[in-house]
Amino acid sequence: MSTIAEFTTRVLSLPSKSRAILADVLLDSLNDVEIINYDKLWIDEAQRRDKEITAGKVSCKPHSEVIKRARKELMCK
Repeated sequence: MSTIAEFTTRVLSLPSKSRAILADVLLDSLNDVEIINYDKLWIDEAQRRDKEITAGKVSCKPHSEVIKRARKELMCK
């Protein structure tokens, strides 16, 4: 059987769509307690970001601008 490192290398060589599907399957396989903790982390992060925006510590950018920059940095077309 492959080691985790070997498995990880093989998985990371998959196309991004396949990796996304695999990630979704893996997340679904977690038990409810782990999912709750995972969801709580994202809720905490969203609340932290909301406080930063409300306090004026950060500025928001339009979705189209963020996606354009991300694609440029990732060299996607």
